[in-house]
Amino acid sequence: RSNGLLNISADEFFNIILPTPKDKEEQQKIAECLSSIDALIKAAENKIDELKAHKKGLMQQLFPAEGKSVPALRFPEFQNAGEWKPYKLNDFGSFFRGLTYSTADVSNDNDGIGVLRSTNIQNNRLILDKDLVFVNKTCTSEQRLQKGDVVICMSNGSKALVGKNAELDQDISYNLTVGAFCSIFRPKNVFAKYLLQTDSYTKFVALAIGGGNINNLKNSDLENFVQFAPAKSEEQQKIADCLSSIDNLIIAQTNRLEALKAHKKGLMQQLFPNLNNHKE
Repeated sequence: RSNGLLNISADEFFNIILPTPKDKEEQQKIAECLSSIDALIKAAENKIDELKAHKKGLMQQLFPAEGKSVPALRFPEFQNAGEWKPYKLNDFGSFFRGLTYSTADVSNDNDGIGVLRSTNIQNNRLILDKDLVFVNKTCTSEQRLQKGDVVICMSNGSKALVGKNAELDQDISYNLTVGAFCSIFRPKNVFAKYLLQTDSYTKFVALAIGGGNINNLKNSDLENFVQFAPAKSEEQQKIADCLSSIDNLIIAQTNRLEALKAHKKGLMQQLFPNLNNHKE
């Protein structure tokens, strides 16, 4: 132990006993088995990166660049539909700040209402199976999350995390809300959530918190944020459908990746003996 950290010396590390097969052919067979899974994992990771890069590039084409009122890429049926119009975000939905609670309200037996925090927003997805706090408090009906709601990090010690957001894209069987450092955006349609993924949104958030010592957004900041959007709901829906199809591919690949990692972990537990049960 050094400086309060757990350390291991080189001698201790190299003297760790790891049971391995004596037969070189068996070692090679195990290595080939695990290497094949590693190759599938790497391929899934690369596919996810490619899909995310494709989506980012497509969004830059489907939404107007800075200083423009029409996008570079428009679906053929809307080529003559006129310029996009400026809208405030509150034209597309409502914002609700999260629940305030204290450590005394936290339940030790997962009773009460679940509370999501900024740590639950990872890679534009909500993580519900860890870091979920349950509290013995009552939230308002507006604060109770619904499928399709977008959770936004409004305050954080790191500027890079403020404004990050993710949609609740699954059905849940328990009551769920967000903490006071987050807000809920309840969109009127699917198109609206993509307004929180544009380059202009990212730039707006950076400017909104750029000059302050406290990295904090207010609901009023987001409500009054102006973005250009199609006047026709049909064009909004077309854009949402296009981007949703890519999101579905990303989710499918992410689920495949997690399944492969779980499979490898389980396989390694079967292929290698438990050290606690190993006898000389």
